[in-house]
Amino acid sequence: MPNRTNAETYSVLLGENFRAFTDRILEQPLAGDTTIYSCDFVYDARTRKTCVRSLNVVEVGDPGDIRFWRMPGEYPNNPERFGRLANYALVGQIGASGYTSEGRATAYETVIQFFTRNNGTGYMCLSAATGVATTPRNDGGRLAPADEAICHVMLLYDGSFVIGADTDPRQLPPYSLVINGNVRIEGCLRIGDVTYGTCLSPAATER
Repeated sequence: MPNRTNAETYSVLLGENFRAFTDRILEQPLAGDTTIYSCDFVYDARTRKTCVRSLNVVEVGDPGDIRFWRMPGEYPNNPERFGRLANYALVGQIGASGYTSEGRATAYETVIQFFTRNNGTGYMCLSAATGVATTPRNDGGRLAPADEAICHVMLLYDGSFVIGADTDPRQLPPYSLVINGNVRIEGCLRIGDVTYGTCLSPAATER
């Protein structure tokens, strides 16, 4: 049996053989070997990563709770006790990846991302990789690679819902919003400089 580091000693592997643990970090190959291994349950202390087939969150008399809580500091073991995250820092994300012929996961293809404004409020993005290089709308002209997830839809802290939030203005889809059904608007609709209906004042919408 190969020598094991202290981190490996405290790692856990269920449902696969020893080679799957020693030769790979979860589902990513460490060398040229492209043999594919799956995981039933793996905790890898080297990377602080956990891999499971499926996950059910069940609570009794209380809502099930999954929370992302990002601490400032140096990954993985040196939190900064009195530090603060940068404004608009990405706190956590839930995403889906594809699978390559080499047995690797792709970058996120679609992802829900959660950001903090560092003042007790935050915002959420529905993001997707476009498959082509883009220049995000609010990123100072930075060129984003084809596999970077771009925030196309944003839910802001004040209830605003922004479609096309960071979509490249030069690569807009034919329609940013498609509704297959009825639309009801309690307020006004503004198209360019023309307003239809009666706008509600912000004060009138406060709860």
